[in-house]
Amino acid sequence: MMSRVLVTGAAGFIGSHLVDALLGRGVRVVGLDRRRVGEHALADENLAQAVVSPLFTPYCLDLAVDQLDDVVAGCDTVFHLAARPGVRPSWSREFSTTPRPTCSAHTGCWRPAPARGCAG
Repeated sequence: MMSRVLVTGAAGFIGSHLVDALLGRGVRVVGLDRRRVGEHALADENLAQAVVSPLFTPYCLDLAVDQLDDVVAGCDTVFHLAARPGVRPSWSREFSTTPRPTCSAHTGCWRPAPARGCAG
């Protein structure tokens, strides 16, 4: 049984639905997104149910640049759903800017794993 889970992209459409489903099962959820609840309308809308749960802890960080060790610490599972919003921009002229933040996010999520005894 998962006791504490990290969901990246928690304020997005898919991430917020996963957050709600996990909370509904009694799982403690750490929600990570660069959109801050209370300052971004989409985050407010998508995380409206989650923010009232004592099982939910939101973090507003950018996976590409911020240190994640403290956020990942104590999490049994990571659901990495953070991505550039919308499919079209991901495959347009901006495509060359997409892989770097994604790789940084993977590294940030997995770097603390060996210290916790995880194989990574």
